[in-house]
Amino acid sequence: YFRVHFMGQTSAKIYYDYDAAAMKNTLEGLSTIWGVDVVSKDCNQITSFPFSSDGRKWEITFRSHIGNLPSIVVDTGNGISGLIATGGTLEGSNPVVQVETLSHGSIEVNFSTPNTLKKESMYFARVTAFNGFKW
Repeated sequence: YFRVHFMGQTSAKIYYDYDAAAMKNTLEGLSTIWGVDVVSKDCNQITSFPFSSDGRKWEITFRSHIGNLPSIVVDTGNGISGLIATGGTLEGSNPVVQVETLSHGSIEVNFSTPNTLKKESMYFARVTAFNGFKW
């Protein structure tokens, strides 16, 4: 098994045979993750380029977070977390868990100004942040 770390939180154990629903439930069990979509697929070994090993791949899409998020990191019980984890609690021949970012998040930067505002007038705005739990 391995564990996922995200924004200061650590998941329960994640096993290699978890399907998409089990991975989703485990990730959403973290207080820092909510609203993810998960797709899982089994991978077969390919001995010619592009090389790959037998295993399982999970593609995780964050639906409730906006912007470019910090990466998920993983560990295998050896006290070291990172984008790649080996050994520790993993079993098999050369087992590895690897995190890869497929698409960076972004925040909309193009805003429209209502036609009723005038350039020569001064306006004030109040901005508040919502973190999913509190304002």
